[in-house]
Amino acid sequence: MRSGKVDLVIGSSRDWHPEIKAQSLFNSTFQALVRPGHPIIGQVTPESLTHYPHISVSRRGRTLGPIDDALRDLQLQRNVALTLPSFHSAMMLTMNSDYILPLPRHVLQGVKSVNLPLVEIELPLGLVPIFIVQAWHPRLDRDPAHQWLRQTIKQFFLEKE
Repeated sequence: MRSGKVDLVIGSSRDWHPEIKAQSLFNSTFQALVRPGHPIIGQVTPESLTHYPHISVSRRGRTLGPIDDALRDLQLQRNVALTLPSFHSAMMLTMNSDYILPLPRHVLQGVKSVNLPLVEIELPLGLVPIFIVQAWHPRLDRDPAHQWLRQTIKQFFLEKE
């Protein structure tokens, strides 16, 4: 953002550089998807989550996150077998495998509308919500087009609540 190559970032909150402006859009918790008939259905425990391979979705290739932190607190570790850049490809792989696909609850709302053969499972890990924000460099703070974009995005998410 500082270089001007990116005008706006929408993503999970993180430690931004002090000069970066950020506005909260919504929060979300993690759920998971599995195929119908997956052996974990009806038996989801922190321990059973470690018995099956997981898919991590990250544009930056990160494999660790809040789920791993929660499992580590229980002296458990999951097997992240694949890291993919998009939820779409991850869902396609999950439909025909024993993979577990953790994802934010707000992504599930879109999945339900396309009727993919996937089953939602709760993650019994006491995960804290993740906060989704929009962030920008202060040089764009008073730019009318950028203000309009930020207001439109914020309004979109307010209407979804």
